[in-house]
Amino acid sequence: MTTESGSSAMQIDDALYNRQRYVLGDNAMKKMSVSDVFISGLSGLGVEIAKNVALAGVRSITLHDTVLTSLHDLSTQFFLSEKTLGQNRAAASVHQLAELNPYVKMLTDRLGEPLDTLPLSYFEKYTVVVLLDCPLATQLKIDAHCRAHGIGFISTSVRGVVSQCFVDLGTSFAVNDKDGEMCKEFFVGSITPGNPTVVTCLPYERHDLETGDLVQFKEIVGLTKLNSEVHRITVINPNSFSIPVDTTGLTYTSGGMVTQVKDTVMVSFSDLATSMDNPRLTMFDTAKFDAPAIFHVAFMALEQFAAAHGGQLPRPWNRDDATEVMTLATAFNSRTHLVPTLPENMISQVSFTAIGQFQPITAFMGGVVAQEVIKAVTGKFTPLNQWLYADFLEVLPPLDTDPSLCVPINNFYDAQRVCIGQKSIDLLLHSKSFMVGAGAIGCEMLKNMAMMGMGAGDGGHVTITDPDLIEKSNLNRQFLFRPGDIQKPKSTCAALSVKKMNPALHVASALDKMEPASENKYSDTFFQSLDVVINALDNVAARLYMDSRCVANERPLLESGTLGSKGHVQVIVPHLTESYASQHDPAEKDVPLCTIHSFPNNMDHCIQWARDKFEKLFVTSAKDIKNALEDPLFLEKTRNAGLAQYAIVKRISKALSHKPTCMEHCIAMARIKFQSFFFNIVKHLLAAFPLDMKLKDGTLFWTNPKRPPTPIAFDPTNPTHITYIRSAAHIYANVFNVTVTPMPDDFIAQVSASVALPEFRYKSGKKIVTEKDDSPSAATPAPETSSLPNEQEWEVMLTQLSTAITANRGSVINPQTFEKDVDENGHVDFIWAVANVRAQSYNIAPSDRITTKRIAGKIVPAIATTTAAVSGLVMGEIVKVLNRMPLGAYRNAFMNLAIPCFALSEPGEAKKTKITGTLSTTIWDSWAVKKGDITLKEFCDHFKEKFKLTVTGVVQKARMIYVYMPGAPLPMYQRRLTQKMSALLQREPNQGYVDLVVTFADENNADVNGPAVRFHF
Repeated sequence: MTTESGSSAMQIDDALYNRQRYVLGDNAMKKMSVSDVFISGLSGLGVEIAKNVALAGVRSITLHDTVLTSLHDLSTQFFLSEKTLGQNRAAASVHQLAELNPYVKMLTDRLGEPLDTLPLSYFEKYTVVVLLDCPLATQLKIDAHCRAHGIGFISTSVRGVVSQCFVDLGTSFAVNDKDGEMCKEFFVGSITPGNPTVVTCLPYERHDLETGDLVQFKEIVGLTKLNSEVHRITVINPNSFSIPVDTTGLTYTSGGMVTQVKDTVMVSFSDLATSMDNPRLTMFDTAKFDAPAIFHVAFMALEQFAAAHGGQLPRPWNRDDATEVMTLATAFNSRTHLVPTLPENMISQVSFTAIGQFQPITAFMGGVVAQEVIKAVTGKFTPLNQWLYADFLEVLPPLDTDPSLCVPINNFYDAQRVCIGQKSIDLLLHSKSFMVGAGAIGCEMLKNMAMMGMGAGDGGHVTITDPDLIEKSNLNRQFLFRPGDIQKPKSTCAALSVKKMNPALHVASALDKMEPASENKYSDTFFQSLDVVINALDNVAARLYMDSRCVANERPLLESGTLGSKGHVQVIVPHLTESYASQHDPAEKDVPLCTIHSFPNNMDHCIQWARDKFEKLFVTSAKDIKNALEDPLFLEKTRNAGLAQYAIVKRISKALSHKPTCMEHCIAMARIKFQSFFFNIVKHLLAAFPLDMKLKDGTLFWTNPKRPPTPIAFDPTNPTHITYIRSAAHIYANVFNVTVTPMPDDFIAQVSASVALPEFRYKSGKKIVTEKDDSPSAATPAPETSSLPNEQEWEVMLTQLSTAITANRGSVINPQTFEKDVDENGHVDFIWAVANVRAQSYNIAPSDRITTKRIAGKIVPAIATTTAAVSGLVMGEIVKVLNRMPLGAYRNAFMNLAIPCFALSEPGEAKKTKITGTLSTTIWDSWAVKKGDITLKEFCDHFKEKFKLTVTGVVQKARMIYVYMPGAPLPMYQRRLTQKMSALLQREPNQGYVDLVVTFADENNADVNGPAVRFHF
């Protein structure tokens, strides 16, 4: 019998999928829409995989299971509850999984029927088959059949704190995009003809290519035979490479651009039968180099143990069963020679916990396996080759732990108790945590915390804050939300959702933004009450702020983030590790303003220019007009400010005198701006810098990377030009409160043709910004010397402005806020059209709308799989933090699911700063002065007596309290020495202490940077 839930329709819904489209691309999305996935085994890992694949948007997912829900499932399988005990796990989960994506058919089939009883032909209707906790003999049979019929095969399981995944996509699997990185594009500096031909970048530029990459040339002058051809390169150095083309005797003149071309890579997989004894293992934790091979041997031994015991895994923390597993593992290793010496303690750890399901590892592997499913159906990214073993061995209790503390006791947390013991369970239950952010990572983390019982015990609680509201695009990754939650607070909805998963959870939600303004609520006392803080943020500024609060209050912080298929986790532990602020990403390369304004050479520059025009026309100018009409003191303030307000007065007067009252007026305004943007500005630029102009050294001004523009005349048959007029008119109408009416193409063309365009006049004094050394001195136009009005003309302008304001008083002006996710407002259409017409002018390849939307809206590409995997790693580290483990137990992580690559490593140790010969501090240290309300002199004497340091400066926030200058004491500061600290320092009522920045000099008068100082009144 087959049951079905969900819609049969599938389309690329940009409002839902746009973050994912930027990672996978439309081709992959379309392949998913015709793909069918079979998942057998709805354990905690199974539901994680199904959830992530459903969010991605395949055509259908068929769920199969033979297991009935038990208490053992509840702490990992978040769609099961005590109400579903005794029900088939797939049947109990299907409807909640179906709610995740209306475009995915969610089915159940053959429930209760063991896989080995199904005819092998049954699997031929699926694109990918995923088996969980399946007997090895059945895996071998199904893998062989899938392999013979071109069906992707994935098997995976969780055994305690270790999880395994195996991937087989056949003998010849095509990978269309091995890494998902943007194709590199750069200018040619020079080409040296010969055999081979050598290509060199512009000075100080790098090509960032690898030997074997494919590239394509265009716009080369003099070696035109290279244009449009695709060549495989050999890297010579970071600035040059060669191509296997003989150009001997030919001459390179100028120009040229290089664009990387994605190469299809064919990947061959071994079948499961062969791969068992000769596995290709992927590294997971760089601190445990031999672990993958050891875990492989252990898992093969567990398979043999289960086959010999009626499918039962070893009993929890049972030494007899562990001894038998060790014997089986030794025999397997003797035959395969995978591990030089098999460590008995690791085999015992796997055996002791094999029936457990450590929730963090299910979340991590659920993300990884779901991404492998997506790769199998799309050919996007490099598949796993072929085995991955991931673990959290560090969280296990010692092997000599009393077994009674680690065996099931028939409650919600049994699957965790087997893995981490009752002590860790209690730490989780009674923990107090604070999470900032309820977006993608926040939703996954709340689910993990609920499953692990974090804050669900007496005295425990979870506090979460996020000021954002739910948007449709969130539903593709933030699985706690549903369509009915759109425009509701994220934190509130997320808290309500996870309470259903674990009703015992104590969770409080808030809408506060974490910033200095919220410190009255989130005070030091609040932070000091916490056991751990979790960041689920999407910007560096907020991360740095939270980091500073945790360092000041000596609280552990779990930091994480994602970017497409990439993710990271950083563990920050007081007095052990460095903080988030200790390391900095390389600064992004700034684009000179002159490049944006006058000399764009790629589409990003055109989009930024369009974005700037949006801000100027519809935000800044609109706010100025609104302020002039609504502020009764505007004219007085303007008159007092004088000619500094000239440009604003001129702009407001012009806007009010031409204020539109109908759509025809709005179209006319858009048409006039078109003429200015794409014709007049270009004519001015070319007049200032003619095409044949040369620099002082004799080289042409218009050479790479500068591209000479062409004036663009409005063409009513050009769809991009029409889109520009339509979107600009629409936004003008919104700004000036004009009722928007339909604007068919012929209507736009008719109105545009009737617009009287101002005659173009070259302004000889108009200055065009360029780089200082780009232009010979003679080419720089003279600055304007008489553009400002005289006093009489200024008064006339103010009088005219006053008349215009009076005439328009009461008019409604609506300054716009750029909104990328509302297609009806015309905002993205305007940016896209302006950018593409500018690109047309500069002969730059156009951009599609979704790419323009990503760049203009600064959208961070995101997929649910990476988020799920990252959240699992974070949750595992939280267990370590609550147990206050030593530095060597923690793991920072970087991963890239596209490659795939996993790099777990020990966090950086907190750097020690030497202050004196015997005194060192770290960022975690602070000096507390608890001597009551002493004088400033007594405050300084305290450091002299205790540390032999002379106080040279005391600063409270931006206020200088004291400065000491040897030999030249400043009288004002000298007088303060006798004053009480309470008289010198600012504090809130009932505030018991303040934080100060104090600078010191040592006995040799050398400057010393001490730690933060906290003065207690």
